Amino acid sequence: MEIKITKTTAPKQKPDEHNLPFGTYMTDHMFVMHYDTDQGGWHDPEIKPYGPIELLPACPLTAAKALLAKVKSIMLARHKTASILFIFSPL
Repeated sequence: MEIKITKTTAPKQKPDEHNLPFGTYMTDHMFVMHYDTDQGGWHDPEIKPYGPIELLPACPLTAAKALLAKVKSIMLARHKTASILFIFSPL
């Protein structure tokens, strides 16, 4: 399977590699691959410029929503400088 590559026309300036806080810098490119049972599963892999992604309303994020709906969080204790958060999901 060949991966189609489309390079960005406006690359970002590279950040300092010794100071990379998590979630602060985004890459110039992203990997996208489509899934369709009628086409035999995964197909059309592509690396393309970073941008919005398309999701259908019936996408699998509904499973994540259901999981988050189950999760209950309770503040059980407080400390002078920080709170302790306990997360549980009843069976």
